[in-house]
Amino acid sequence: MPFTADTAAHQVQERLKNIYHLVHEVEDERNRSEHNLNNIVKAHEKITPDDKVSLYYQQRLKNLYNAAVSDAQQEEDLIRKALSKISEIRAIRNERRIQARNAGNKETIRRGALMKMLLSTAQTLPLYVGKAPGAKAPPLCGAVPAEPTYIAKVFFIKKLLLFKISINVDFYDYCNYFCCDTSLINIVTVS
Repeated sequence: MPFTADTAAHQVQERLKNIYHLVHEVEDERNRSEHNLNNIVKAHEKITPDDKVSLYYQQRLKNLYNAAVSDAQQEEDLIRKALSKISEIRAIRNERRIQARNAGNKETIRRGALMKMLLSTAQTLPLYVGKAPGAKAPPLCGAVPAEPTYIAKVFFIKKLLLFKISINVDFYDYCNYFCCDTSLINIVTVS
């Protein structure tokens, strides 16, 4: 979907406002759930470790735990919505950058500036968070290997962990070799 500079800026501003409101909703939800957590702590303080837990306290703790889990799920949903807005903003910015490149606006970036940009992108790129506890991560996410037939999408950003980058190899050749010019990659080196 082609973006002009104004529409892209407007859409990013709109999503930033949504993120602002979502962050406040998360904070409100956290304040509401704090009451249940305090009640759980108080109920545990009333129970002495030597005595058996009475049926009343068992039921009360069960209800408090269920309420706390429900509150945590609502908070999780709000955080997931905020993360999806962040990824939408990243997609808009990336699409705008691709359009500028295709229009002939080639940006020349010095090596140090490129490494700084890669570092900042790697540090701010959201991590994969599965919905269910047993959900499998997508290929190349964390330590999940890709299938031999897996082909990365063009301009798809992934974090890579590379060991021992040879200093003799030019950085740009190294990126082209590993990514085949398909995307901007985030590199974390381990010596």
